[in-house]
Amino acid sequence: MPKLVALSLILVLSGVLASADDAARVRPEAKRWHSPFPRRVKALHVAPSAKPSATQRAVNEALRWLAAHQSPDGRWEAEGFGRWCDGAPQKQASALKEGRGRRMYDVGITGLVLQAFLAAGVTPDTRSQHAPAVSRALKWLISQQDRDGCVGSRKGPLWIYNHALASLAFVESFAVTGDRRVGRAAQRSLDYSASLRKTGLVWGDGDDPRSDRNDTSISAWMTLAAHVAQMVNDANEAAATKPPLRVDGRVFGGMARWLEKVTEQDYGRVGYAVRGSGPARPHRLAKAFPARYSESLTSIGVLMRHLAGDGEKHKLLLDLSLVAMFDQLPQWKSGGHIDMYYWHWGSLATWQVGAEAWSRWRTALHAAVLPNQRSDGTYCRFRGSWDPRDPWAAEGGRIYATAICCLSLLSPTRFERVRPN
Repeated sequence: MPKLVALSLILVLSGVLASADDAARVRPEAKRWHSPFPRRVKALHVAPSAKPSATQRAVNEALRWLAAHQSPDGRWEAEGFGRWCDGAPQKQASALKEGRGRRMYDVGITGLVLQAFLAAGVTPDTRSQHAPAVSRALKWLISQQDRDGCVGSRKGPLWIYNHALASLAFVESFAVTGDRRVGRAAQRSLDYSASLRKTGLVWGDGDDPRSDRNDTSISAWMTLAAHVAQMVNDANEAAATKPPLRVDGRVFGGMARWLEKVTEQDYGRVGYAVRGSGPARPHRLAKAFPARYSESLTSIGVLMRHLAGDGEKHKLLLDLSLVAMFDQLPQWKSGGHIDMYYWHWGSLATWQVGAEAWSRWRTALHAAVLPNQRSDGTYCRFRGSWDPRDPWAAEGGRIYATAICCLSLLSPTRFERVRPN
């Protein structure tokens, strides 16, 4: 496993400190804890006299909308988010019916929203008006972890995504705060994830993740959590302190072998479960969202190979992958072109490739996302959110759409570019 370049997060908002009640945590001893990103880049921080950019405004509006619709217990509800605004019950919750997702994914979308706040530099101890929301969400997610380390229920066809998204949120939060309680939750989630991994390869979704099925999508979330955990360990090893997390290093080799199995060598495209297969779609939406319009799995392949430091080793293959991705740049266009899930992974991938690739992708991303953020009404209604219009909108709803669009815009703040081996 190569040494990974430290992860950088940015601080975008200022406000009040979280109260002691909201931030129940144990601070680690400074001499024994070393974050992989001790100094946050303030690229999106706006001085009082400065005019925020369009991206800054969009991120701020999205976080404000998400904070408004957090449930009092700390979660974000895929289906029932419209019942709340700033902690108060709403009488006209039915007005947000069009953005409802499925309640079985509350754990997963709460993890996804937490990642958005963390990417924006908001933690429980940040001087931000949203710090209490992050603290409440972490408490709720920890309460959803069972004795085995699984976060959320093990029922439903895609339950493993709940666990994977929560696990990544735990690891990222621990990386920036050193909170020992969150660290324990992160370790338990990593251990449980490792127990589900197929021998020598990766993970699969479905009712039984221990079956022989492997797939690129869920494996990306699991492997990304392991990469961030390794970044934490690398930072502590560099400071001559004990690495705080146990990481199954076989994860990275398994992901590399899986990508070899499902990548078309002549075109650079990455498959879902077998070589040549496109991204998964809910069965009822397969025709509405043709797989040919999305290179989400190809972008995962690009990202994972760069995070592993293998960008130079696979340069020709990755160039082919980029050609496929640039043939399907983000578009807010009817006919099955909207794929926010793809835009998220494509943003992380092109940022890792370099400035030229990111610039081309960002131009299309901003043209698709920024004009379509809702600006009508109040934060209790639509203002700051994105309409759920992609293949997974019916699962995660408006919360998912808003969180993942926000994460796409924040891609440059999450990971510094990894140097090749």
